[in-house]
Amino acid sequence: MPERHLLAQENETLKRQLVERSRSLHETEACYDAVFNSALANMAICSVDGIVLDANRTALGINDLQIGDCVGKYMWETPWYDNHPEEGAKVKAAIQARSGRITRYESRVRLPNDEWGVFETNIRPVRANVGGDVRFLVIEARDLTSVKASEERAHRAERMEALGLLTGGIAHDFNNFLTVVIGALDLVVRRPDKGNRDALIEAALEAAQKAEALNKQLLAFARRTPVAPQDTNVGATLQSLAPLLKKAVGEAVEVRVHVSGGPQTVRMDLAQFEAAALNLCVNARDAMPSGGVIDIEVRPATPQEAANLDVEAPAVTIAVKDTGVGIPADILPRVFDPFFTTKSMGGGAGLGLSQVYGFARRSGGAVDVASPAGHGAIFKLVLPCATATALASESAPDPWRALAFRTALLVEDDPSVASVTEAMLTELGLEVVTTSDGPEAQRLLERSAFDLLMTDVIMPGGMTGVQLAEWARRRRPEMKVLLFSGWAAEQMVGLQAGPGLLQKPFDLAALRRALVSID
Repeated sequence: MPERHLLAQENETLKRQLVERSRSLHETEACYDAVFNSALANMAICSVDGIVLDANRTALGINDLQIGDCVGKYMWETPWYDNHPEEGAKVKAAIQARSGRITRYESRVRLPNDEWGVFETNIRPVRANVGGDVRFLVIEARDLTSVKASEERAHRAERMEALGLLTGGIAHDFNNFLTVVIGALDLVVRRPDKGNRDALIEAALEAAQKAEALNKQLLAFARRTPVAPQDTNVGATLQSLAPLLKKAVGEAVEVRVHVSGGPQTVRMDLAQFEAAALNLCVNARDAMPSGGVIDIEVRPATPQEAANLDVEAPAVTIAVKDTGVGIPADILPRVFDPFFTTKSMGGGAGLGLSQVYGFARRSGGAVDVASPAGHGAIFKLVLPCATATALASESAPDPWRALAFRTALLVEDDPSVASVTEAMLTELGLEVVTTSDGPEAQRLLERSAFDLLMTDVIMPGGMTGVQLAEWARRRRPEMKVLLFSGWAAEQMVGLQAGPGLLQKPFDLAALRRALVSID
């Protein structure tokens, strides 16, 4: 009897344990279901081979799918990628690589509402234990569409704030340039036989060239489309930017640029770098309300500087030091926060230094600040040097050799620009026919053969210069084409300055160089 009683007790204990474990398993499953299916990100669980085992409601809701539409299929063969085979190829390559590490990439896809969305895809391996084999893959796609839109709005606000800082000094300089140009040329027209005619024309030309250089720098700040990163010499760029920086900070502040030897080439977005330099100088100016000195030093970064900021060596340091009041210790940790400012209402949006921080991170670098008590502030922008690449040495074409062109069709809607450009082409020995829009140019090209088509990019008549050039190349592939423009508008997306594209304004030498480059 005691044995039977003991056995019954053990059975009851086992039953209770089984019920508890069953309840625990049920609660775990319910918790998993609640977390997995309430996640805002699109999530799927796959085998190591990429076969879908489960997907959450958010992911299924994108295309109004049922779980059976996806489970049991390879991830890249599911309906999610029906309209985006290139994205399916990305996820297939990432899964089949079996790297055992987290894989991240961004995708731009068309949504069911016919709008474009930006997603960050993360492929995370799940192991049974630390160091063990990968058991599953968790694939997560986070919607970054609104984040990217907010970033673009912030970047646009940064550019507009930078432009606002420049307008006063720039307008003053442009008025000076125009005074020289208008006054000198007016005197030449009124008194063509005056003895100082040549000197007046030279003064007008010099003023116009200065205005051109200033305008190019303004366009770099104002352009809306992002520029592809390019290898840039930091020291040379800052030396050429110095006149614009001096205009931005005003006459009470002296700007000095010091460039040391050593590697200074960085792969970066030039416009963003120029905006960062401007923001650092304006920030320094604001710390010196009674005037002072801004020293900009460009030198190789020390190994310690690069290591402290986690920047890959070799690197270059751009140090901006002012003689201002300095930054209080309690404020110093917040200076790079977006929208943080110590200025009064209307004095600034607090985006300047956050733009510098964002540019540094996007360029693989970092920015730091120190402010010794009573000794102003010093900002250090540390950027990794571009990887040295062997460039094929090509001898530049001789800019003074005879041109092969004999006839040219010029397409330009501004009568003054057309008249001067036609005169330049004639001076170079070409026979020129001029028209003002693309459709008329097409009719002329159908009737006559030309060696050269030179066309403005932005024109009336429902056809851009790019469209005209593409049409002309199909019809007459032997004909050379030279585009020219004064503004990088939306129609210019994808074009880069170089052979086949001449930037306004230009003189006779620049036009000749452009023609030689496409000859």
